[in-house]
Amino acid sequence: MFVASYNTTSNTFNIRGADQSAVNIPSKNGLITLPSLSATTANNTVLTGYRILTLPAAAGGTLLLNGSAVTIGQNLTTTQAGQLSFQPAAGYQGAPFFTYSGYDSNNQSGNPGFYLLPVSNVPAVAINPLDFSRQPNGEDWKAHANLLVRGTNISTSGFTSSVTGTNTNTFAIATNQALLVPSLVWQQNPQGVQPADSKSQVTFTFDRPVNNLSMAVLDIDRDLTLAGSFIDEVTFDGYTTDAATTPIALTATNFTLANAGVNQFIGNNTVQGIGTSNSDVNATTVLTFSSPVKKLTLTFRNAAPYVDANTARTHTIGLTSFIWSAQADVTTTLRAQASPVVAGAQGQFNATFTNNGVDGAAQGVVAQIQLPSGLANVVATNGGSYNSNTGLVTYPNTTSLDIGASLTSTITFTTPTSGTVTATSAISTTSDEGTNTAPNSASASINATPIVLSGTIFDDVNYGGGVGRNYTEANAAAVGFTSGAIRQAGAAVELYDANGNFVATTTTNASGLYSFNVPSAATYTVRVVNSTVNSVRTLNTGFTTANIQAVQTFVNGVTNRVGARPPKSRMQLLTPALKP
Repeated sequence: MFVASYNTTSNTFNIRGADQSAVNIPSKNGLITLPSLSATTANNTVLTGYRILTLPAAAGGTLLLNGSAVTIGQNLTTTQAGQLSFQPAAGYQGAPFFTYSGYDSNNQSGNPGFYLLPVSNVPAVAINPLDFSRQPNGEDWKAHANLLVRGTNISTSGFTSSVTGTNTNTFAIATNQALLVPSLVWQQNPQGVQPADSKSQVTFTFDRPVNNLSMAVLDIDRDLTLAGSFIDEVTFDGYTTDAATTPIALTATNFTLANAGVNQFIGNNTVQGIGTSNSDVNATTVLTFSSPVKKLTLTFRNAAPYVDANTARTHTIGLTSFIWSAQADVTTTLRAQASPVVAGAQGQFNATFTNNGVDGAAQGVVAQIQLPSGLANVVATNGGSYNSNTGLVTYPNTTSLDIGASLTSTITFTTPTSGTVTATSAISTTSDEGTNTAPNSASASINATPIVLSGTIFDDVNYGGGVGRNYTEANAAAVGFTSGAIRQAGAAVELYDANGNFVATTTTNASGLYSFNVPSAATYTVRVVNSTVNSVRTLNTGFTTANIQAVQTFVNGVTNRVGARPPKSRMQLLTPALKP
């Protein structure tokens, strides 16, 4: 047993520092606040403060008071006793501890208390703690109903034991002298039972697979003085599903064993006692699983050789805490407000990013929506920012989502002239998501209905002046020509907006047809390039196409016009007809 130096007046027994343990501390999560130091008093002794007697091993981390390193012999007020914190060394796993005592108004110290600081080498994620050391004293865990720990339920079942009669057979919360700190005490006396049959077993079941399950176990050791007394063996069989029959294979790297040769890993997920711990907190073993665990079966054996039925075989271990990763469950939905949408009208997507996790906030959140690049007039609500070059909408102000929280965003834009606008929303988080299957991406599309501006270029071979004629009339009047022969293929047609700005150009097809998908419903002007059209009639002797000049007429059923207009003048769309 560890013995600290302290004042040995009668006050030694009037103030007793409480032996206690922190829950397993993730080594990569940074500073953690510790539960307050405490002590009991007797004989009307007044507790004035606390004194630090020893410090945690430097390799494990640093004990701090309001951000400053604590020193041996440092006195703390009763208020400061609740302001201690511990900074674990990143990547460390083990069980450092420190000792302290209370002192009275005469500056006399009492019995020391141990403060165990089990550290688990798990990723830097939020954790859920089951602190056995602070569960109600006497609480039985042989068949414990569901206990809700920040959204995750844990229960025990299937407890069996080879202990017979009235011999000790406990699995309950207690403070046991052999273990120092309060814990879930597992104490058995399989007296008269052969080693091969000397075991007890229990199964912990989680309502979901948990990642980074870690625990601290006290006092896996052996009795070196009394033959046949006890040799502790504990097997840690984790399973990824309820139905699994093959346990997760553990290696020595999953364990940090007790100090000073107290125990050893012997394979088959088992740690065996090889030395006597002498009720020392140095005899703490820390285990971390590297695979998700849905259920955990613990088997506690007494492997000491059998001597006789009269030899007591009582052996004891304790579980101070379990921790596992809190899990987020981020997901996204994306829907088109309507589809199809007329070109030039407003298109709209509705996006939602949600954390459905029941026990963990989502940290390091990246929410984004991929749109086509170059869309016009994009607006994304709730802080969305559109990059026209990449087409990516990001939400730089959203880096975390609490449990059940959502970010909703409406994304509007001007629908392009044609085609399909496809959007994909995606969300990621640095928090553990475990085996959650909610989709982290979603897609939706909006089809653009083009506004088509079209017409026919033709040679009105019997044009006699006056207003222009439409194609049907001109084709019927084209005596001596086959139907459709007057159509002009390959003619260049230009499109201008109402302000005379060039928009696009095209050429007519074999049927003299042209069309434009215009950006929006508005007033446009079309112009035919005269040099690209020719008469279908036979020219008089001595004439060439160079002697031909087209006269453009425009007919759209409402307005007729003869002669072209410069594109700067506003005019309704008319159908050009070639005139000799």
